[in-house]
Amino acid sequence: MNAVEGPLGEFIRRNPTVFMLALSFLLMIGMTLIADGFGFHIERGYIYAAMFFCSLVEALNTLARRKVRRTT
Repeated sequence: MNAVEGPLGEFIRRNPTVFMLALSFLLMIGMTLIADGFGFHIERGYIYAAMFFCSLVEALNTLARRKVRRTT
């Protein structure tokens, strides 16, 4: 873990939206676990689809920002 601390920390500093995305994933997983604890079943496919979609949008945003930085 010490080996990836530096590069990962630098990546998070350059892309704070990725940090927020990770926090929102943790919140979504936590809420799903709480709902399951109260007897409300949420299909895992919905959770995975939402996470995939958000990750795809964030990847596209990151690529777009990188492209804008190169042109300016």
